[in-house]
Parts: sequence; structure tokens; C-alpha cells
Amino acid sequence: MRTIGCLSGLLILLGGILVPVISHAQENELVDTNFKQLYSMPPGLEMLELTLKACRYFERRNPVKYRDIAGLGVETAESISNDSFHLIFLIELAQGQVRTHLIEEAFGTIRNALPIAKDLNNQSAISKLLQSEAYAHYSESNFTMAIKSLLGAIDSSHDPAEKARIQNNLGNIFQKMGDSEKALEYFQLAYEFQKNEDDERLKASSLGNIGVALFELRRYEESLQALYESLAVAEQFKDSIAMSIRLENIANVYKNTFDTDSAWYYYNAALEVASSLRDTVGLASIYKNMAEFISIRLDYPVHALPYMTNAYRLAQSINDHHLVQLVQKALSDIYWHTGDFKRSREFLNDYLALKDSLASINKEELIRDLEIKYQAAEKERQIKAQELALYKTTSQRNIFFILTGIGGFLVLSITYFLSKQIKLTRKIHEQRAILSEQELVKVKQEQENIALKSMLEGEDTERKRMAKELHDGLGGLLSTIKLNFSQAASEQSPGKENTFALIDKAHGELRRISHNLMPGTLLKYGIAAALEEFCDEINYSGQISTTFQQFNVDEPIPEHTAFQIYRIAQELLQNVIKHAGAKEILVQLIDRNDQLILMVEDDGIGLPDDFEKKPGLGMNNLKSRVDLLDASLNFESHPGRGTTFTVIIPKNWN
Repeated sequence: MRTIGCLSGLLILLGGILVPVISHAQENELVDTNFKQLYSMPPGLEMLELTLKACRYFERRNPVKYRDIAGLGVETAESISNDSFHLIFLIELAQGQVRTHLIEEAFGTIRNALPIAKDLNNQSAISKLLQSEAYAHYSESNFTMAIKSLLGAIDSSHDPAEKARIQNNLGNIFQKMGDSEKALEYFQLAYEFQKNEDDERLKASSLGNIGVALFELRRYEESLQALYESLAVAEQFKDSIAMSIRLENIANVYKNTFDTDSAWYYYNAALEVASSLRDTVGLASIYKNMAEFISIRLDYPVHALPYMTNAYRLAQSINDHHLVQLVQKALSDIYWHTGDFKRSREFLNDYLALKDSLASINKEELIRDLEIKYQAAEKERQIKAQELALYKTTSQRNIFFILTGIGGFLVLSITYFLSKQIKLTRKIHEQRAILSEQELVKVKQEQENIALKSMLEGEDTERKRMAKELHDGLGGLLSTIKLNFSQAASEQSPGKENTFALIDKAHGELRRISHNLMPGTLLKYGIAAALEEFCDEINYSGQISTTFQQFNVDEPIPEHTAFQIYRIAQELLQNVIKHAGAKEILVQLIDRNDQLILMVEDDGIGLPDDFEKKPGLGMNNLKSRVDLLDASLNFESHPGRGTTFTVIIPKNWN
């Protein structure tokens, strides 16, 4: 078990764990402030100025309240026809909608605001709206469109400080994409852009971003230097929000360098500043990091629960779906390590449900966009059809007048009809030929699948037979040879002990080969027990720390299916051990509704960019076994932060 480096640090930690965090009464204080009078004031400039001040106050403390107050500002400015304030609050409203994940509403607000900004020739407002558009794309992980919007924002801005902020945002996008090297380039560009300017706070912000990028690249000493310089400027200008963020960043660096005393000190310092500000966004992030620090670095999962619970409550209060997901998974892990498997499963189910829900929302939005595009294309087709019909009518009328006879018109009509029939007949033949070719390809693929299935099933049957014959036949024979030799050999016979050792070694090697061909645990106790035994064997080797978890796997699984799952897990784990450079592996087997889910997660170096283009023999075998189960194989990898493989197997054996 890991502990803090000195006794004083341990006492501080245990004392800190007993300190309560934000209560429900304090949460209400985030809303019940002196800005209540806004709703009773008459519309006018005084109300608009106070509304803008309220927006600034709630921006990080309560994003939902920030969005609602910005909406009040939009309505008030419209009612008194104040275009300047109307535009200001439209920008604030779009940002609030993005922060509370109302993405479609945010795009609508931006579309309404851009014409107003162009009419007022307000380039700064146009730039801010394009930045909000980028944030909206960013929240949907549409990084290409986000970068496009930010480049447009740079072109619209003439303010050096604004351009530097946009460069920082570009760096944040690349950071999110996992390209910390590219992110570092943009952060350094933003810093150099402001080097000769007077805005020290903006330079400190760029410097802080540089520190975070260096942390992601594991250049910890350089990261600390940049973060401390950024913190010094924040303290000089008494910028409490920036101080809280930088203190948390510094704590994260010390956590990764195993300087537990320093990490805990800076986490508490960040917590104190964020609490004084009632910064809900910052508090949620700090509590989450403190909980992970206590649970993982110090190995005190029970003491981590109050911190992670408060992070969960705050993340829900600000409607941050991404943070809620992360905290749900972390709570599942913490409850697992504390032995509360019921709560662990509940949070894991909540995490999976939210993940599926967000994926479903994105799918519905994609379908809606496709439907809109289809309707637009259909409308355009109808317009062109009407234009073509009008053109044909006019042409026929001209032909009628020119040709002065019904005979000529009939000849042309018959010719036209025959040509259409010929083209139609030709098209039908071509379509039939294409369908026939597709049918042949389909039949060929089915034959290949049947052949592959037969080959793998035959191979597995032969493995089972060979394992049994080796264990029962040759294994028994070796035991008999040893017994007979023991009875026949005299006590003083030279070389007797060496001979016994060789027979024992041969017997052990025989058992190992038999186990590799067909694990006995799999046949006797099922797939969960076999996977747990395999993970224990990896742990005994001392190569890497491997944890196995199973959730709700209690129904019998056919032997053939269980063996394929075992081989898939074996192939994935061997690839991690050989190539990932990982220190820890987590293997999970989850029975959910009509699916069986196998997950293998590591903290290694991640997969190379050309991973899918250059699969080896092992990956080919792996994909063949996945196809044999009608399953799907997905993976998520980040350079330097590990890889997660997910195999989803339909329970079609029922």
C-alpha cells in the first residue's frame, strides 16, 4: 500500500478527508444572490448592465444560471430595441447553451446573431460568435469543423489579444485530439504572439497552457517551470480563477511524479481558492482529481469516496455530461476496490447507459441532418424537374409551329419513345448484371465464412482431443515410468535424482502444453474462472499487474463460444504484454441484456497510426474468431495514455 512520504503529510491528508465539502445550503447560495432583483427591475440600460454583471458572476459558478440570465438579457435588449446589448447577450447566450450542452439551440442563436453583427460591422462580435460555433463543434467531437470555425475567427479579428486567445483554443482542440506536440506548437505560438504586448494575464494563460501540454508529454520539470511562472502572474493580478486552475495543474504534475506531499498541498490550495469563488466547474474538477489521488496514488479508496461523491453531485448540477461519465466510471472502480460490488455495478450501469444515451443523441442529430439535406435535395430536384418540363413544353410548341405537319411530329415522337425504351431496356440489363455479380460475391463470402468456421471448429476440436490424449495417455505413461524406475533403482544408484528431475520436468512441460491446447479450468468452471486464472498467471510472472473483473456473468455459455472468447482475450493480452509497454491491465467480462462484453484496457503507449493498415498474423486470427461469433471489435487509443479494446458478442446461442 502506498503512503505519504512523511508522517506530517499523512496526518494532513487524514485530517483533510474529514473536512466536509460544499453542502446543499452552500449550493443554493450559488443561486440566491443579490441578482434576484433583476427579475423585478424595469427594462432599461441599468437592468442590462446589471444583467451583464450577473452573467460574469455565474459564468463558472453556475453555467445553467449563466445561460438563463443571458436569455433574459436577450429578451430585455429586444424589448427596448438596443442592438448593441442585444448582440452582446446573444454571444453570451450561445456560450451558455454550449456549456450546458444545448448544441442545436447554440447553433440557432449563432445563426440569428451573425447577421446582426455584420449589419453593425462588429468584427470582434463576429469573431466571438465563430469561436462559440467552434466550441459547439468541439463539444460534439467534430474537431475538423471546430478548427475551421476558429480559423475564420482569426480572420475576422483585428485584436492581437483575441488572436492569441484563438491560438490557445486551437491548441486546446489538438490537446483534446491527443496530439500534445501540435497543441504545444499552438500554445507557444500564442505566447510568442503576445510577447511584446502588455497583456501579462493573457501571456500567463498561454504559459499555463504550455505547462499543461508539457505535462501531457511527461516533460515534468519544464511543465512545473511554466506553471509556476503562470501562477506568479495570476497571484500578482489577484486572478483567483487562474490561480485555482494553475494550482490544480501543479498538483497533477506532482501526483504523476509521486511527490505526494506536494500534490496534496497544492490540491488543498486549489480547493481553498475555488471554494472562496464558489467556482462550481473548478470544484468539480478538483474533487475528482483529489479522489483519484487518494484512491490510486495513496491506495485509500474508502477515503476517496466523499471527494468523488461531491465531484459527481457538482458535475450533475452544471449539466456536464462528459465529467459525469468520468466520475461515474471512477465511482464504479472505487466501490469495487472497497468491496461494495452492488454500488460498483450500479455506477457502471449508469456510466454505460449515459454513454449509450449520448451516442443515441448524436445518432438522432445525424439522422436529422441527413433528413434535412435529403429534403433540400428533393426540393431542388423538383424545381429542376419543373424547369425541365417547362423547357420540354416550349420546345414541343416550337417544333409544332416549325414542322407544319402532324406527320413530322409523330415521327419525332415515335423516335423519342423508341430511344427511351432502348435506354430503359439497356439499363434494366445492366442492373440485372450488377445484381448477379453482387449475388455471386455474397455467395463467395458466405462460402469463405463457412470454410473459416469449419477450420476453426476443427482446429478447436483437434486441440481438445490432443490435450486429452497428452494428459491421459502420455501423462499417465510418464507417471508409470517414474514409479517403476523408483522401485527398480537402488538407493546408491548414481544419477537417480537427475533422472527423477528430468521425468518431473517432462511431466510439467506436458501439463503446460495440454493446458495451452485446451485449459482445464474453462471446461470445468467456465469462461470467467478461466480468464481469472489466466490473469493470475500473468501476475505470477511478475511482468505486469493484471486485474480481472466480471459483472453478472452467471448463465451457462456454450463450450465452443467460451473457448473462442478465451482465445480472443489471450491474443489481446499477449499483444499488450509484447508491444504496449504497459504497467497495468484491466480485463472485464460483462453480461448486459442480450450481449456479452469483453473489455481489455491498458495504460501503455497506445497504438501506432498504421495499426489497422498493417495487421499481423495474430490480429488476423483475432478478427477471424470475432467474425466467427458474429461479434464486433472496437478500440480506443491515445498516444501515451493506453488502449481499450471492446468485443461485443451477441448471445445468439439462445
